[in-house]
Amino acid sequence: MKNLENSSKLIKIGMAVVVVLAIGSASYWLYDFYTLSQLTKIPVRSLDIVEEQQLRADAPRARRTGGLGTPRGRVSVYVADSSYAALDQKKANLLAKEFGFRGKPSSPGQLLIWREEEKNFVVSLQNQFASLEVDAIKEPLVATSEFPSKERVSQRTKTILKKLGLPETTLDFDGPDIQYKAVSGKAAPEEPDKARVMEVEYSSKMKKIEIYGQEAQPLIVKVQIGSAGKLLGFTVPWAPLTWGSLGKYPLKNTGDALKEIEEGGGSIVRLTTITTGTKTQQNKSITAIGISEVKLGYYAVVGDKSYLVPIYIFSGKAELASKELTNVSFYVIAIPDKFLQKNKEK
Repeated sequence: MKNLENSSKLIKIGMAVVVVLAIGSASYWLYDFYTLSQLTKIPVRSLDIVEEQQLRADAPRARRTGGLGTPRGRVSVYVADSSYAALDQKKANLLAKEFGFRGKPSSPGQLLIWREEEKNFVVSLQNQFASLEVDAIKEPLVATSEFPSKERVSQRTKTILKKLGLPETTLDFDGPDIQYKAVSGKAAPEEPDKARVMEVEYSSKMKKIEIYGQEAQPLIVKVQIGSAGKLLGFTVPWAPLTWGSLGKYPLKNTGDALKEIEEGGGSIVRLTTITTGTKTQQNKSITAIGISEVKLGYYAVVGDKSYLVPIYIFSGKAELASKELTNVSFYVIAIPDKFLQKNKEK
């Protein structure tokens, strides 16, 4: 009899647990549905990337040549706390003076260059970056252990950004890529464990997800330092915005994103020829695409109101109508279309 009573109690407890779990699951589903319904629609339908649209005059046949998994969970979308101010001629002149260069650039136009003795200051208005180049050939060749510490270089980098009027909030100062070189931009030193230049690269990230520029490459701040701590150069992308969270959004399935590419969507951000055909200049239409890799990243869509939008970076090979084989990369917005609204008419 006691066994029956105990069994009855266990059944009741079990049923109560099931009911609690069911209520909890339903509550979570309702909460999840509510939070999704409260998300602001993002006024971004395209990434405003300039590309050769005629490249896909014929719809390509996209196919997978590797496993393309969809990241799980949600991803944050960010909104800028101010409007975007592009790097223009006036701003470039002020930056040149900030770094000790006087007068007018020697090459007016989209690529501005100030020259002074053994150093140059370069500003690209088209690609929106600033760089300093110092001839390092006269720097002493010393042991790599004699170069400044990672922490000191990080502080120097923050000073450079401050002089440029740029925020440091998206830079990953914890895990920079450090290389020692004989001369800036060139590979190995003449002797092992000796160098003239310490080259440090910092990735731009939000919550460990890299921020990309227009050419399928993450935005990188590069700084070159001499053994005595002398600044030998830097290359800094123009990223004047700071970001605040707009909300967490579901991720689009990568299969759906791939279908967009197949139907002519997404943005071509890289197309480099591997094998040369006979009609290179006559016909660049893509006839087939093989995608082998996909990454999740961010891309800044800038304007009066700017957004840091999650994107998928699809990479692989493409065949052109000229029978050339190329490397190709696409950006596709990684949020389902229902959370996007059409760009406002300008």
